[in-house]
Amino acid sequence: MAAAQTRGCESMRLLIILILSSLCQTAAAFPKAPQPKLICDAPRPLALPRPVVAVHEVPLETGLKRRAIRNLHRGSPLIAKSASMGLTYGLADITAQVFALVVDGKTVPLADAVRRSVSLTAVGLLAVGPLLTVWFDYLERLFPGSSKRAVVGRTLMDQVVQAPFMIALIFTLSSLAEGHGLAFCAEKVNTKLYSTWVSCLGVWAPAQLLNQGVLPLKYRVYFQAVLSFFWDAYMSIVSHSVQPVRVKF
Repeated sequence: MAAAQTRGCESMRLLIILILSSLCQTAAAFPKAPQPKLICDAPRPLALPRPVVAVHEVPLETGLKRRAIRNLHRGSPLIAKSASMGLTYGLADITAQVFALVVDGKTVPLADAVRRSVSLTAVGLLAVGPLLTVWFDYLERLFPGSSKRAVVGRTLMDQVVQAPFMIALIFTLSSLAEGHGLAFCAEKVNTKLYSTWVSCLGVWAPAQLLNQGVLPLKYRVYFQAVLSFFWDAYMSIVSHSVQPVRVKF
């Protein structure tokens, strides 16, 4: 009985071996499927150099100029504002002279033209610019804040007090710088002050409402300097239009 069982197990083992051998031979007869390549085995593209992005660099000289202007405005606002006003007056007078030449055909000797422009530049630089800087500071202390009452108060004070005084000052100083006497200056102020001031109200009253009501104090003189280019060109034309009799005092 034991011998029969042993022979049965041996027969079963041989049968299993034959079946496995047959399966292996059958599998070997089929072609092998191509193995997929791993991503890491794929050829890597050549690394191209990165494009150089041009960075806009401010030249050192330009940067120093900008820094100097900012430092001048912060450290010496009176000088910066006075310089802007002087430049405005000079350019405005040159524009007025070109206008008189083109429209009226009025020519003056070169020396007189240069003297006139230099004199008005000096008036803006040494008188109008400093006075306006101090004046706007005073108005801000007198009517502080941005309320309607404060804005209207500063504007009225500016147009009633500062405007006629500044017009008379410009007429006087520019005439003195051009070699005229005090009598000539007084006659010019007496003849042209009122009409010029009335014209001034039409331009500067709304401009000062904007200036006093919207812009910070530190920018008000600069705003006035920009608008003054056009106004001062008109002032120069009026100041050098029909002249009173030249009198030496």
